[in-house]
Amino acid sequence: MKKILTKTFLIVLALLVIMISLGGCNKAEDKISEEITEGIAEKYLEGITGGNADLDIEEGKWPQDMPNNVPEFKKGKIDSSSSITVSGQTQLTLLIASVKENDYNDYIGKLEEAGFIKLITSNYDGAVTSTYKAGNINLSLNYNSRTGDLKIGFIGSE
Repeated sequence: MKKILTKTFLIVLALLVIMISLGGCNKAEDKISEEITEGIAEKYLEGITGGNADLDIEEGKWPQDMPNNVPEFKKGKIDSSSSITVSGQTQLTLLIASVKENDYNDYIGKLEEAGFIKLITSNYDGAVTSTYKAGNINLSLNYNSRTGDLKIGFIGSE
């Protein structure tokens, strides 16, 4: 169990480092830098985990490897999405800006219509964190009503 937690921690850490390093590049340079960074990170993660790794970082797009039964969030502005798959297990993070509270609440309704069940939620000073589950799909939503930022996270396999 400790080995799995260590691998998961290292994957999350590597993903955060990559996202931060890609933060402020020009468009042409950004694509080249992104591909190089993804390749290096994939090899690094494969070495750590001993499995196959695939890393994708996109700007402004709904992630292709989001499970089909997860409704697409069509409001706000997608800043970035990143996903990493290691040995069939995918971890995906989607950052969306300019999300209105009504749009967030509508999305919760769409999740529930799609069969997702709320496991836990917390609300502190305008920041709402919730976890949802449908089958082997786990979603986390972090919404800040003061800033309008929404983070959608997925961990699992389809």
